[in-house]
Amino acid sequence: MQVLFKLPIGGSGKPGEMKASHIRVELLLWCVMHGFTYQDLQLERVLGKGMLVTFKQEDLFTLFRLTWQGTDYDRFAK
Repeated sequence: MQVLFKLPIGGSGKPGEMKASHIRVELLLWCVMHGFTYQDLQLERVLGKGMLVTFKQEDLFTLFRLTWQGTDYDRFAK
């Protein structure tokens, strides 16, 4: 299961990298708060689209959907 976070474009990529770093920190804190390791997530930058987060466990994805209060994500993907 996957979630896509939109990232800003332009500005030599700096705004997008700053937002991606912010999302990484939010995800790390979320993992710690819910007893998962950050390595259970696979993060990938997709140029022109955003940051794709893949959950290795389906129960982790379900918990994410129910408890995430951080940056808005764009959509779910399988």
